[in-house]
Amino acid sequence: MEYKAKRDRPLALFYDTAVLSGSCATAESQLRRMLAAQGLVLLKILSARPQ
Repeated sequence: MEYKAKRDRPLALFYDTAVLSGSCATAESQLRRMLAAQGLVLLKILSARPQ
């Protein structure tokens, strides 16, 4: 899964990839939780490929 995320104060933009399992909705939820733990907010999922 390719995604864009951001962090506020100071503003920082991120582009990265992650390997997650489950349905698209489950994977998105996992990604949001993972990013939140790092102080990031998911902006957009750019692509998702089944594994």
